[in-house]
Amino acid sequence: MRAPSRILIGFVGVVFAVLAFRAFQLQILAHSRYTSLAEKNRVKIVTTHAPRGRILSADGKVLADSRPGYSISVLPYQIGNPDTLVLRLAPVLERSEEDLRKRIHDAMARPLTLQRVARDVSMEVVSWVEEHKLDLPGVSVEVEPMRRYPLGEVLCHLVGYVGEISQKELDALSDRGYKYGDMIGETGLERQYEEYLRGREGLEFVEVDARGREVGPFPDRKPVAASPGNDLYLTIDSELQMKAAEALTNYERGCVFGVNPSNGEVLVYYSKPTFDPNLFAVGISKEAWEKLAKMPSSPMWDRVSQSAYPPGSIYKLVTAASALESGAANRWTRFAPCTGAFEYGDRSFSCWSVHGRMNVVPAIIQSCDVYFYQAGIALGVDRLAETGLSLGFGKKTGIDVPDENSGLVPTSKWYNTKFGRRKWSKGVVLNVAIGQGEILATAVQLCNMASTIAESGVRHRPHVVSRVLDRDGREEFTAASERERVALSDTTIAILREAVYGAVNQPRGTGALAASLDHRISGKTGTAEAPPREDNSLFVGFGPHENPEICLIVIVENAGSGGSVAAPLAGRLLEHYLTSRPEGAL
Repeated sequence: MRAPSRILIGFVGVVFAVLAFRAFQLQILAHSRYTSLAEKNRVKIVTTHAPRGRILSADGKVLADSRPGYSISVLPYQIGNPDTLVLRLAPVLERSEEDLRKRIHDAMARPLTLQRVARDVSMEVVSWVEEHKLDLPGVSVEVEPMRRYPLGEVLCHLVGYVGEISQKELDALSDRGYKYGDMIGETGLERQYEEYLRGREGLEFVEVDARGREVGPFPDRKPVAASPGNDLYLTIDSELQMKAAEALTNYERGCVFGVNPSNGEVLVYYSKPTFDPNLFAVGISKEAWEKLAKMPSSPMWDRVSQSAYPPGSIYKLVTAASALESGAANRWTRFAPCTGAFEYGDRSFSCWSVHGRMNVVPAIIQSCDVYFYQAGIALGVDRLAETGLSLGFGKKTGIDVPDENSGLVPTSKWYNTKFGRRKWSKGVVLNVAIGQGEILATAVQLCNMASTIAESGVRHRPHVVSRVLDRDGREEFTAASERERVALSDTTIAILREAVYGAVNQPRGTGALAASLDHRISGKTGTAEAPPREDNSLFVGFGPHENPEICLIVIVENAGSGGSVAAPLAGRLLEHYLTSRPEGAL
């Protein structure tokens, strides 16, 4: 055989050997890889979205649930030229090209995952996308549950709202199954009970042709069913909540908070001004968010548990308790008479009226500042602070809402840190003793203190959620009653209870406008300076006096006297609740 023929045969042999090796490599060594790639081209994985759990009031009103809505999603590896897609979709979705481009750019980091670019679109948009489906590779319409808040603004601060998960949240929660585009509880109970409320998504496997068009269910893969979130059952009385909103109609800022003193169940939780949580359910626009954030009235701020106010004369109950427990005064102790002012050092501390000489009970009933200035001096900063702390001030109550404020109980250590040693006067205690100066308390803390007096010294941790049930009715969580006895004697409690009853029911009581003809109401007014604006108006009360079923506080910012504004509002709310409860009035 000639040499050229041998060379040709050898060359052909080498070629066939290379082809055989490549075929072996593709069909045997890389079989699983190419099978997987082929399946990805043939199968589209569709997420089936699970609705979040519902939130319901104690009387069965739905406060949050889900409704179906349409979303536009993209499968990044199929979309081809992103810029072309942006130019086509942006005007249809009524989104800026910049915003849509960013969303698609972010989606490209996860090329095999279907990701939303627009939520809750109209039927017109859905129809347009379906009509142009062949020209929009990688774009699809999904049906997903959208959050809905039937009572809107009335419970916005308590229930909270959901929002699209941020990159920071995603990084922190990536190991818990969250992914880009998911909705997550951002505030209120939506955030506090996120783990219970969120559902678990399911998966469907859809066969597609070479152009990405759906053919039908993929026969070799079984779908994974979505699992809805659990339902939260609250202790809130929805009718009382509506009445609270009604009560503050004519006022710009304020709050109402109430509990059942016997178990800590929260009956009403209302903060004003309000906002519509439905705005956040599908993603609030930048313009709408900036408008809310810049409003001087701060509607996003929860005044029930996040605002800390000077408590005004309500804190005189703490000062009285401290004096009685420490021996600085007893029931019959009379300090120097009230002449309308009290001289201490080179300052004159005024009283709102002239009360004469009195002991602790009438001093609380008539809210005499001069009596409590002298009690404060007898106690000193730290002894008064010790009682305040023991009654729950200066620390969180543990209510099951996020971002609760601790308030502030000033001590000598605090003053030294704040102003420096010997740079503050012992006279600061005069202001603290009447609930002014540096002392700060939340509505929850003030109500909890009054509730403790109502329950003869037993304090319960306030809670909003009573139980959590899954969709089959199985109990996932039940609130446990947490109670403790405060360090006040029975004698001190009895004196305080007598005084708060008199404050509402005696002719010279500052809370007389909270009185009811049908129910024995007890309470204490507070008027707290809020310079440069008008005073804050406060009233905390409970009823019936003998066997309390509700303890409630009303705070109206910059409205004036507690006796003339907050007291009558609270009185009406207490009377409504006690009259409308199923067992009827006592």
